[in-house]
Amino acid sequence: MYVIRIKMRFILIFLILLSNSCALDTGLEAVPKTLSRATFAIQHSKYDCDGLIHSLKDVNNFNYSWLYKTFDNVANGKNVDCINKLNALTKTKMMQVHLINETCQRDNDCSDYEFTSKLSINDYQKALIENDKVLINKLEDYLIEAKNVILPTLRQDMECFISPGLESNLNQKAAKKLIFITRKHFGKRCKLVWNPVGNNKFTGTISDTVHEIHGYKAKLKSPCIANLDGVDIKFDKIQSLNDSINSTKLKSYLDSYKHCEAAFLWTHQDNCLNVNKFIDPRKRTKCADAKLQKKIIEAIK
Repeated sequence: MYVIRIKMRFILIFLILLSNSCALDTGLEAVPKTLSRATFAIQHSKYDCDGLIHSLKDVNNFNYSWLYKTFDNVANGKNVDCINKLNALTKTKMMQVHLINETCQRDNDCSDYEFTSKLSINDYQKALIENDKVLINKLEDYLIEAKNVILPTLRQDMECFISPGLESNLNQKAAKKLIFITRKHFGKRCKLVWNPVGNNKFTGTISDTVHEIHGYKAKLKSPCIANLDGVDIKFDKIQSLNDSINSTKLKSYLDSYKHCEAAFLWTHQDNCLNVNKFIDPRKRTKCADAKLQKKIIEAIK
């Protein structure tokens, strides 16, 4: 009987070791505890929401960032189907929203649905500084509409970050005015973010905001948000933008910004981009799919 017990003990130990070995083979233990994704086109009907959610099955904490209204080809900013699904997940800890697309201002390709349409950078800046009533009233209406769309999607235990301008072109005085007005509508629930474009003369911090710079070489001090936006992730056999970071370097990128609130991973598919030509954001079709989401997870294991 004693010998049998010894044998049974060895068999049990062997089974435990075998089980652990199998777990190692699957790589499940290597899935990152936290994943932050810049899913800017999340309101687009072609963005594979279910594919994104499936990729999160082994992730403990999920953060994501998106651009309000620009990509919504369904309901002009009111399509929150995927956002509601993501925010219903207890693993979703933080959501960031960029409210106004200032990138199209620089490129002179703002569609009529953009807040900055037919508004030059200088005119926008001047109107904010001089408290132009027409612009301020338009801005207030825009922010109220955005608030009514965005805030009801949040769980009480989620963090919320609001960036009034994506890669802003504004100088310090205009930026502070924009943030002041935005804070009136979102400040009780969300933290405000200042996100200047990299070649803006004013890329410094603004008090009581989180500082966000895009790219993979930004120098940021806490509180901060990092985002690859504009720098593609290069995967084998997938065409990428010229400005890109190899997928093998993503771990290093994430490690360099671990002091920030989040370090968002972005690919051109997150904006549904065609890498060869410009297409109106709402008419794009090449959006992030389940295969891409899986590749991102695999790259940072």
